[in-house]
Amino acid sequence: MKITDATTHRKPNVRGHAYANHQMMISKLCTYDLKRTLIRNVENLNMLKKKVETNNYFYGRFRIPKFSYEIKGLQLHINMEFMFGKQLNRSGMMGRKTFSAFRDMVYEDMVNIDDPMAFIDFNLDNFIVRGGKPLGEGDQPWEIAYVDLEAYTGPCADAPTKAFRVNKFINNEQWMEK
Repeated sequence: MKITDATTHRKPNVRGHAYANHQMMISKLCTYDLKRTLIRNVENLNMLKKKVETNNYFYGRFRIPKFSYEIKGLQLHINMEFMFGKQLNRSGMMGRKTFSAFRDMVYEDMVNIDDPMAFIDFNLDNFIVRGGKPLGEGDQPWEIAYVDLEAYTGPCADAPTKAFRVNKFINNEQWMEK
């Protein structure tokens, strides 16, 4: 992925007139101890890319950043577009929705699904709420994004099942009713 592939955001000046386009990316370098772990994660990224590219980079109602990767030895270098917004948290309204509304979305679209390929890390800091940030040029409307791409995993002997995901989610203190 090149920086020019990232969503373009038009920035206004103090008088409200647009003055510049901004495109942002984030890089993540993962170094693995075992080649088989690297290979499995690359296979999972390939399946995720195939799934979200055909759906405008959405996974259910969740926006997934555009991404690419390179492999060098035991290193996986992921480039992904920066998702403008704030990390999901429990305090009050997040955009137009409450925390409990987002919790329901996560459960319905990511946890309680029959697809053997699914995300397994439901920590709040993996979710970005767009809130009042304007959409980028050509962006489909979205409210929440998921950014931990390596948490997408699937059919292998040790792959988590739907029951595992549900149990992990309902026992995660971050998501429990207070």
